[in-house]
Amino acid sequence: MTLHIAIIALGVLVFVVPFVVSWIRRARRPPAERRRELELERQRLARQRRRLAAERGLLAAELAAGPAARPGCPWCGFPIPPGA
Repeated sequence: MTLHIAIIALGVLVFVVPFVVSWIRRARRPPAERRRELELERQRLARQRRRLAAERGLLAAELAAGPAARPGCPWCGFPIPPGA
């Protein structure tokens, strides 16, 4: 019985452990790849932040200009086509 356990343990050490170790090493990404992903995410967030700031600036400029500067009905804001 002890011999059977020893053979099974040796088989696990020879075949299973190296497979698991190589699988874990493949699963971990290299630091350079992780840095590149973080840099792309940072750039995406910066673009989104700039776009939102530009939209906010346009909205603020439109609100600061007052209702006379906006095309449309002065009471409800419904757009009136030019020439009507």
